[in-house]
Amino acid sequence: MDEQHPVENTPPRTSKVLWFIFTPALGALAYSFLYLTGAIYSDTILNLYGVASNLFPQSPTDYMFNAYSALLQSGLNWINVATDPEILILTFALAVLFVAEMALLNLIPKSKLAKKTSTFLEERRLIKVPLSITLI
Repeated sequence: MDEQHPVENTPPRTSKVLWFIFTPALGALAYSFLYLTGAIYSDTILNLYGVASNLFPQSPTDYMFNAYSALLQSGLNWINVATDPEILILTFALAVLFVAEMALLNLIPKSKLAKKTSTFLEERRLIKVPLSITLI
């Protein structure tokens, strides 16, 4: 009888390396986003009342609490945004434009003009090199 060896489902080594690189980077981006949100919210509130922001120095912890407050307030304000017809129409228009762009990007490589242009550029090296240098 043949013995069956279990197949190990180990991820490739490159994916482990990517996780080790991207996880701290995402953490730094999230921390920076919260810090900047808190700083902007704090400065906006102080400027609203005409108070200079340097009169109330704040620590990074204070900025994190300010970010929580800002995100909580913006989250509670979605009802006003969802009932505004102008915002809904603009959001729908942007979604339609996005879908149209995606459809256009799918159709362009299949068109005769795109194929003709790519073969033209491949045949003419004198045009290909300056174009690639300008794109860099």
